[in-house]
Amino acid sequence: PAKEGKVVLAVVSADNGALEAQPTIPETLDHTSNAVTWAPDNRSMALSDIRGGTPNIWSLPVIGNGPQRQLTHFTSGQVWAFHYTHDGKSVAMARGNNQSDVVLFTSAK
Repeated sequence: PAKEGKVVLAVVSADNGALEAQPTIPETLDHTSNAVTWAPDNRSMALSDIRGGTPNIWSLPVIGNGPQRQLTHFTSGQVWAFHYTHDGKSVAMARGNNQSDVVLFTSAK
């Protein structure tokens, strides 16, 4: 949901529907990526963030307190998607570069 043009997150109790937490999502969230998931600890989320200029995966606390942690240190490319393995020990990731060429065609007069 959007609130004043920002992405917001709400953690709601499955038992009673009470709002448990409403963590702040960084304004540097990478909106071109579908890369947001719960982290294996089930207390934080991992997302693609462009705060350093290049998309990298960051872990943000959602339930409780803790530091935000940069998990990858890429210097170029895009993060298209990623998911933790079932045991939470590895990450499968799709990333690369978006490239396009522009060609101008003109007709001879």
